[in-house]
Amino acid sequence: MGKKILQTAANRLLIISILSLLLCCQVNNENREVIHALSVLPSGLMPTIDNNIDAVQIYSQIYETLLSLDQDFKTLKPNLCKSWDMDSVGKAFTFHLYRNVLFHDGSKMNASSLKYSIDWLIENNQKNRNLRCINSVNVIDDSTLNIILKNPRPAFIYAIASPSELPIVSAAAIKKDGLHISQNPSGSGPFKLQEWQKGKKIILEKNNAWWRGNVNLDRIIFMGFKNYNRIEESLIQNKVDIVYAIRGYSLDRMKWMGKINYAVNKSISTIFIGFNLKNNILNNKNIRKALAMSLNTNKIVNLINRGNADISNNPLPGVFFNDNSAYSSQFNPEEAKKILIQEGYAKGLTLNFYYPRNFFTRPTYVESIKTALQKVGITLNITAFDSWEDLEEAMNSDSSQVFIYGWGAEILGDAGNFLRTLFYSTSKTNFFHYNNKDVDNILDKALLEKDKSLRDEYYRETVQRIMDDIPALFLMHVKEFYAYNKEKIKSVSISPYGIICYDKIILR
Repeated sequence: MGKKILQTAANRLLIISILSLLLCCQVNNENREVIHALSVLPSGLMPTIDNNIDAVQIYSQIYETLLSLDQDFKTLKPNLCKSWDMDSVGKAFTFHLYRNVLFHDGSKMNASSLKYSIDWLIENNQKNRNLRCINSVNVIDDSTLNIILKNPRPAFIYAIASPSELPIVSAAAIKKDGLHISQNPSGSGPFKLQEWQKGKKIILEKNNAWWRGNVNLDRIIFMGFKNYNRIEESLIQNKVDIVYAIRGYSLDRMKWMGKINYAVNKSISTIFIGFNLKNNILNNKNIRKALAMSLNTNKIVNLINRGNADISNNPLPGVFFNDNSAYSSQFNPEEAKKILIQEGYAKGLTLNFYYPRNFFTRPTYVESIKTALQKVGITLNITAFDSWEDLEEAMNSDSSQVFIYGWGAEILGDAGNFLRTLFYSTSKTNFFHYNNKDVDNILDKALLEKDKSLRDEYYRETVQRIMDDIPALFLMHVKEFYAYNKEKIKSVSISPYGIICYDKIILR
């Protein structure tokens, strides 16, 4: 009897356990969503225009590109097209499209709809340098599209793979909504817009008709937190599932608490201290050299970032190519003092210094920089800016002298766009007001060069000349950390552009 009672009880426990397990599985299956915390929820999702990291993170789930970049940060792969061709000089590009792609509104993707989408993007974003390069978009047949540039530019093909340069929008949606597509996006990607609560959250739902097949998640909820500390608290409390752009010390703390796993992406950005070469003081290369020699950047970066950033040797992140060159302006505060005396600043030098308050560790950097410069006789008048727009306006003003800023690659696979954006004399984002005709000429030659290895040689020469001129002191390339709730998420996949591939997330 006792044995029978025990066996019955064991059977009941087994049944209860199985029911509990099934119930858990049912709950998990019904809650196949993740919550992604953002510091600022974007106000619009207009392709090629709303290009801040949060907007691109969201609309990259909605829109797709003709090509994509492989995990080696170099190799182009077909995406919306099966294959592509380039002519002998790099002026004409032909794309052979898949036939089974539907947009979220049910309309079919074909060469005509792509032409309409690209023409519309060109018309509505005249500031985009890569779109301005396009002379015409031509329909060859229903599944063949041809793009012809105004001038040969072989490396243009890499812009096609950038999520922020040429994402494909539904032509039917454009005809229906026009510029309101910013609030009602429609692409062909694995997720589509479900709900938008302004300033609070954007919810994307699975695209059941996605041409590539099933998606693991049912929903992504992007939530905005104005206070960054609340993001970390919410992750620790399991109220959000994914966070990126994490402060180094916060990451360390969360690791010790055992709350997260994290993925790391190679850096595609550069943080630098820039000098305004139009300024009467800073157009003197010796003064710039003294500033560079005054700062032990290796020590500053290692102490503050604690392994979460790579020391910068030049303007380019290492994903473009490795450069182990030894450049001239090494840390030497005693030599910096001598230079200042020789240039007439024996009693000291005072400079304006601008920085963005909303970058999490930069106030610490500013204090370190201020202290180091004081030791050689340079005093900083420090001004903080709360928005990137205000900071950029100040950097372009006559009062600009020294500033701390950063730049992320908009196009990967080729360094030309990165270098031209920051250092070409007529670029609107040349915040240094750097003007070197030789650098312009080398970059112009690189534009026409079809052989990538030869283009890279041009870029190496460009970097050497920039480093010799010292328009900036390049500090670091910040690694991109993505923390996620390890109790809910088994693994995440990150694209070279730092975009979380939600269609590839695996839940526990």
